[in-house]
Amino acid sequence: MGLSMVFGIVKRYGGSIAIESEEGEGTEVGITLPSSEIQPGAPDDKSISPAGPANILVVEDEPEMARVVRELLEEGGYTVEAVHDGAAAVRAFSDHLHDLVFSDLAMPGMPGTEVARRIKEISPATPVFLLTGWLAVMDPDQMAENGIDRVMVKPVKKVELHRNVSEVLRERR
Repeated sequence: MGLSMVFGIVKRYGGSIAIESEEGEGTEVGITLPSSEIQPGAPDDKSISPAGPANILVVEDEPEMARVVRELLEEGGYTVEAVHDGAAAVRAFSDHLHDLVFSDLAMPGMPGTEVARRIKEISPATPVFLLTGWLAVMDPDQMAENGIDRVMVKPVKKVELHRNVSEVLRERR
């Protein structure tokens, strides 16, 4: 991850970053995060049942992030195809319609908003989720204009991911 993305994530969780650098000596980066608010007995991934079989396309230019999202979805029993750029996503979707698409927002060549628009041109009923490391807030009109059904912030939380996927797939069926 780039430092700007790390900064955005740390700030979103109420943390801070301290950087000390001395020429010829190196750089030290310290990250401070507040303690977790997770309470014992909070809902976990076992409380969310998958919405049945589904083919999901993940579009993410960072291979490690693509792997994480793919593995989390596969844990829910979904079949996942991952591609690393927008053009590949449009080709993959054209070759085989998927039940749901996750697209990173910031990618070289074709941003996630353009991927969403092109997917909706091919199949207007296919839900498209936008994944972003930034605290991107889109109003409902912007989301509709860009063909985006939901926005999820990275790092993706397993329970939130499964809940959103289940809700959208059940609504679609």
